[in-house]
Amino acid sequence: MKNNPGISETLGAILMIAVFVAGFGILGVVYFSQPPPEKIPSVTFDLKLGDGSAIYLRHAGGDSLRTYNQDGKDAKNNAEYYILIDKSEDWPIKDADKGLVKNEKKFAYIDYPKYSDVEYLKPGEGFMAQPSSLPKEIDVIYKSPSGFEQVIWSGLIPRKIEFEPCGPFCLNEPVQFYDNSTANVIYSYWDFDVNVNPGIDSIDLHPTWTYTEPGLYTVTHSITTDEGLNFSLTKDNCINVKPVHAYFSEDGKPDNCASDDYICNYCRKNYPGKPCGKEPLTVNFSDDSSCSPTSWSWNLGAESIVITQNASYKYIYNYTSHSGKTGDNTLYTVSLTASNSEGSDTKTKPDLVVVLPSCFDPVADFSYDGVVDLDGNMAVDFTDLSEGYPEEIVEWNWDFGDGSDQFFGREPPTHEYDAGVYTVTLTVKNDCGKTSQKSRKIEFPCPTIVAAIEAEPTSGPSPLTVNFTDHSYDRENITGWRWSFGDGTFHYASNVSDRNPPPHTYSKVGTFYANLMAQNKCGQAFVNTSVFVVSKDASISGKIWNDRNEDRIQNSDESNLSGWTVKLEERKDGDWKVVNTTTTNTDGEYSFILEGVSNSVFRVRQEHKGPTIWKTTYSYGTYNQDVSDSLLIYDKRHYKDINFGNVDLHRSKISIPGKFYCEGRGWMDGEFYYSSLSRGAQYLDYNTSYDPSPRIVMMEPSSDKGTMTPDPAGGYPDGYTNWGNSSFILSFREYNNYLKKVGVGAYYLDWWEYPIGNKYYRGKDFPVPDNTIITADQLKLRYKFDESIHFDIDKPKEGELIPYTSKYIVEAHFEGKGEQTTKCELMTPISGKLFYNSTVGEYLITDIDTRPYEGKKRLFTARMELKTNPKKYSFAYSNASISFEKTTASITGITSEATWPTNVKGNATVTASVNGKWQDNSSIQLYVGNKPVVNMTVKTPGLPCVVQGTFNVEPFAGKTLPVFIRIPYNSTHSDEIGSVRQILGDYQDSPSVNITVLSKEPIKANFTANPWSGRAPHEVTFTDLSTGGANVWNWNFNDGSVSTVQNPIHIFNDVGNYSVKLTVKNASFATDTIEKNISVVGYWNSTNLLTNRFTTLNSGGAMSFISRGSGSSITVNNTTHAITDGSYVEIILNKPLNDAKIFIAGGITECNLSNVTFKVDDTYIDEGTISDIRIKDFENFHSSMTLVSDRSYSAWISFIWGGKAIPVSWKKVLQINEIMPTRERFMTLELSPSQTFFEGMAGTYNFT
Repeated sequence: MKNNPGISETLGAILMIAVFVAGFGILGVVYFSQPPPEKIPSVTFDLKLGDGSAIYLRHAGGDSLRTYNQDGKDAKNNAEYYILIDKSEDWPIKDADKGLVKNEKKFAYIDYPKYSDVEYLKPGEGFMAQPSSLPKEIDVIYKSPSGFEQVIWSGLIPRKIEFEPCGPFCLNEPVQFYDNSTANVIYSYWDFDVNVNPGIDSIDLHPTWTYTEPGLYTVTHSITTDEGLNFSLTKDNCINVKPVHAYFSEDGKPDNCASDDYICNYCRKNYPGKPCGKEPLTVNFSDDSSCSPTSWSWNLGAESIVITQNASYKYIYNYTSHSGKTGDNTLYTVSLTASNSEGSDTKTKPDLVVVLPSCFDPVADFSYDGVVDLDGNMAVDFTDLSEGYPEEIVEWNWDFGDGSDQFFGREPPTHEYDAGVYTVTLTVKNDCGKTSQKSRKIEFPCPTIVAAIEAEPTSGPSPLTVNFTDHSYDRENITGWRWSFGDGTFHYASNVSDRNPPPHTYSKVGTFYANLMAQNKCGQAFVNTSVFVVSKDASISGKIWNDRNEDRIQNSDESNLSGWTVKLEERKDGDWKVVNTTTTNTDGEYSFILEGVSNSVFRVRQEHKGPTIWKTTYSYGTYNQDVSDSLLIYDKRHYKDINFGNVDLHRSKISIPGKFYCEGRGWMDGEFYYSSLSRGAQYLDYNTSYDPSPRIVMMEPSSDKGTMTPDPAGGYPDGYTNWGNSSFILSFREYNNYLKKVGVGAYYLDWWEYPIGNKYYRGKDFPVPDNTIITADQLKLRYKFDESIHFDIDKPKEGELIPYTSKYIVEAHFEGKGEQTTKCELMTPISGKLFYNSTVGEYLITDIDTRPYEGKKRLFTARMELKTNPKKYSFAYSNASISFEKTTASITGITSEATWPTNVKGNATVTASVNGKWQDNSSIQLYVGNKPVVNMTVKTPGLPCVVQGTFNVEPFAGKTLPVFIRIPYNSTHSDEIGSVRQILGDYQDSPSVNITVLSKEPIKANFTANPWSGRAPHEVTFTDLSTGGANVWNWNFNDGSVSTVQNPIHIFNDVGNYSVKLTVKNASFATDTIEKNISVVGYWNSTNLLTNRFTTLNSGGAMSFISRGSGSSITVNNTTHAITDGSYVEIILNKPLNDAKIFIAGGITECNLSNVTFKVDDTYIDEGTISDIRIKDFENFHSSMTLVSDRSYSAWISFIWGGKAIPVSWKKVLQINEIMPTRERFMTLELSPSQTFFEGMAGTYNFT
């Protein structure tokens, strides 16, 4: 019985709102508050939900984020961001070697385990969590080096309603429903038959319902979440209720076929999933009906009715309606009607059974090709083109028509004819006894003709209209003219009056090879080619601006840079050549007009304008280089906004005068000179906005009574320098904030006057302007009399974390009426006298032992007795936290077969001393070159603890590397201020020592090359395989070039054998030399192919290259993989492809290939489909990919090799080997079943 309809109506109104909420999805927002001075990353994330409340947060684009140390540890302290849940909870990121744990409020790396490349979070990478219940919102918070925090991405967790099942069910059968919603459900409502009897049927989360009437039922499920959100989902015709559901299966399907079983393979290819075979074909049918049928009726499609539960039938081929030829088969439709006492149901499968004739007819065919031999006879080669599939042809009988003996076999030997006309007949028989015959008339001698073209014009801007005229001869011997215009269009004529095509218009830009193929009456082709260059104006422009805030965006207050030199570079002969130079105008703009350019790759380079020091902050496509990304002039002809941002180095400096102006007291007003104080008191006590630590500089003696010049700590004697903005704030500390106590008060700094009489700045802070030098005579400091009491604790500051030490200096300062510097004391955390000390700025100081308060929070209280009657006191307070004791460690010795501290060799034992109480001595690791190599063993426990570790140094032979130990802190101890790891970090490193590793092995030079041989220009990657600790490499390539790089890449430009010599030297000055040969045979040829023949890329073919630059990626199976600089990439074809696309123009910008294996640095990454590629630059590109165009009588083909048209007989298969990009890095391959276009280079071609 239904529930109250009023409830349903109310619920329906709520659910209308829920429809909107349910469609809300995932919302990602990037926003900024008032930006701090440093650069804020710009980033987006992809937020998705998985099964069981799993949350997936993946970097989807923008800047990379610094994530971990090199080993993926301690993201909380090492990441520049963290993840905030529901604006309140910080869910930590687990170490990279830790996996997902259900019901845990922590994020694990999506690609767990991940032990490398975790230093940055890059696009495609991310985290996952699986909490017990779903949160509402996720924020990614950026943490700047200065402590500033800002939300850089926000996402709402989607609430999604889902349920199951839907499908066929029986009458009176209980149906179990399941709620699969991604939400925390507190109320659940179900209507199982909303289209028949609407209303609430159940409030259970996973209810059961029984349908008592047949029909299609619409189901609605509604929920209310713990957040008060309402959702509803309706599935129309979800439940199909019948008294019986008829279904059946059948055998005889060609699932597994041997390679030589032609009938099986024919059926599997043309009729997959269906019973198929030669007559007589027996098929067994099995009843799979549900709901307990009691009777069955089969219509097997051959006028046969069977009433058993299961059926079997022997099918025959219908020769009356079908020809018996390949593809003309007999198809049978089968149906089953199943019934029980409640009713019946029928299942029909149309054209289910495919019956082939007992023997297919073969089709005989052949082609021929002839040349005149040395005796003047015609030598003819015959090629069998007969088709027998799916049968196999087993006999061939050749009758040459000249009375000579017949030949039995598939490929007859070359046959010689005298001049005359002959009829050649080929008879074939297949393996089931059927025959076919084909005859052709041939005539000799075949006349020679000459194909000749006149075409005007041969170059010009797009659209270019060209007039073609045929001048071929002898015309009476020509039977056909086929024009191929090189852009996929053709003109064919078989009579002389139509031989000249209409004017042809080239609308695209590029180089086109048009050819005329003239045929004689023997069918021989004679070809002539013309080359057309179609151009179109292009342009490249942009601007250069002063990016003062380094945000890579020109803001309204950032000026343009005029008079800067800008160069245009074009890729030519495999290198970049300067083709034009200009300068920016007063608006910082430049432009290049490219008149009459065809297709090419350019880039723009800027030159910094001196004598100012500049650095690049933005460049188009390359981020911060002085050169832009590659610009392809192809379909796109005009580029704007090829901009550059730069920032110059600014300098600011200030000198403080040694005299000051006092006012407000009358008789004390006037000038005050620091030179009147003792030399020990003539100093400036200050800090700055770029260095907050307290600092002191002494007054510079001079005839004008001196100045004081603050400079950056340890830094620039000429002042403070910074890119784009050198402004800073100078802040006086207490000593310089007042001059001198006078009676009942003191003079306090009131005004900074700069320039004199112009601007005024109140208080102890003075803003030093950007790029400004302020001299002492430009500045006045005015002090005002003040009777107030000022008493504060300067060290420690409020909330400061102070060190664990036996001697910590506490500083207090007092100014005002009633000062008694001899009656000042520290009251908490310990009591003691504060002593007056003018040598450090007239502070009241004492030292205390902070060790008893380790890990605690303490209040520091100071008290001064004033000169009053009755006695009064002034108090100062500051709260501080006392840190934990830091672990200290040092490497005390290294023993090996060599003498340390200079060298090590063989097995090295490292001894270290560790002192402290919060470290985990059992987990100390030894690091060599920032990589852990061995766990240290405790040799002497206690304080200090002595640890040792032994490792084999041979893998590091030839290198000088830092060695240190890493001591982890205790992960459990905590106190009032937090845990040890929160305060001190996860670990403490010892100071490093350097080792030079000598090899135990004798030095032995060796190397490998990839590839060893090829065509010019031949690009080779050399990899050093030397042993014995080589650290110096000298290469001689024997072509006039040398290198000292360990693993160089070299291009051999000419044909020849090159003996490449490598000489290596190690730290012991031992040397060795080896020579190996590189063979360069032949040259690459420019290649152009356009055809509608069926063409494939070969299985097993591959392309490989070394990626250069940053920002490259390859997407395989919808997963994007970042490709780093120097990565060796291999893409291997696993199957022949007839549908593919590759486009290379400077970089590799398109690559759509299926069934490939993808490898990086010889490591398997994935296997499947490449859908996107972004390789910005590359070198050492090599290919073993081959294009194969099948023979075809009716298809056309245009093949240009080295700028010349090559005739391709329809009888021949064309194979183009090792397809490559040109030296200018151009290559286009568009491969489809209907048409193929290739332009680039190739190694060889051949006909078969």
